[in-house]
Amino acid sequence: SEFSGVPVVQVNSVSIGGLSRWVKRIEDVAVSVLLIVALSPLLLLTALAIKLDSLGPVLFRQVRLGKNGRVLRMFKFRSMYKDAEDRRHEVGDLNQSNGPLFKVKNDPRITRVGRVIRKTSIDELPQLLNVLIGEMSLVGPRPLPATDIANPNEWEARRFAATPGMT
Repeated sequence: SEFSGVPVVQVNSVSIGGLSRWVKRIEDVAVSVLLIVALSPLLLLTALAIKLDSLGPVLFRQVRLGKNGRVLRMFKFRSMYKDAEDRRHEVGDLNQSNGPLFKVKNDPRITRVGRVIRKTSIDELPQLLNVLIGEMSLVGPRPLPATDIANPNEWEARRFAATPGMT
């Protein structure tokens, strides 16, 4: 649009409701089922590699904040040693993020298999289960880690208006 003769970009809030919301949900379920079936050999090989590489469960459930700030347990393939959450304080001073997220490059808590599945984003594939059960969508804002968001600012709080997504 134009403001005082100057072209500007206008951002409008868009919410999905009614029939559109149902169509999106049906698409999410259909695509997630197809992807789970099609990727099942890769998912099984990844699970086996994780089990052979280190002790602990194959899946990691991280507490995230979803739609309307509701808590959800987001599934991921475990890419760190099983005691990584307990050892977070050991790498706290290595945090490279200025925002609410905790990011450490070359984190020593990451396993050998973990490095590969993170680099290829295979660790994210179990979130198809979150999509299937309706906690997440294929497309939407990434759910924020509950531990990293104590007091969400206005922008972060607006993210809670939508169903979180894998992408």
